[in-house]
Amino acid sequence: MNNMINKLEEWNNDPKFSSMINLKKSKKIIDKLEQFAEESEIARRYLAEIEEHINSFHLDMVPEDFKGWKQTLSNAKSYLIKEHNCVEEGHYMALYMSVGISFGVLFGLMLDNIALGIPLGLPIGLGVGLALDEKAKKKGLVI
Repeated sequence: MNNMINKLEEWNNDPKFSSMINLKKSKKIIDKLEQFAEESEIARRYLAEIEEHINSFHLDMVPEDFKGWKQTLSNAKSYLIKEHNCVEEGHYMALYMSVGISFGVLFGLMLDNIALGIPLGLPIGLGVGLALDEKAKKKGLVI
């Protein structure tokens, strides 16, 4: 599978293709699929489909030609999230920051001072979110 990443890196060097390939995201998805490929037929199928797309890249491609590539990556990412509980980087931080602010507003309303509640809820939400992101990273579940 290193061969796939090497080919992607070669295509990524061409400015015409680099924005369409999204190398960083593609590498993360391929790495996670490889991690689960031994136990999952679906992961192996997505890897085969990704390899087909990479092998079909050619110099005359236009942005519309990358729709299948982008759709396959999107489907593979959805599969990893649903079936293997993977998360995107910063997922929990964004989620719990919002939750913290919401609870801060409620707390502020109870104290009749919203301006006090938000600064209290925000760091609590961030702290919880960062801790959960770190836990997911340690488990190797971050895409």
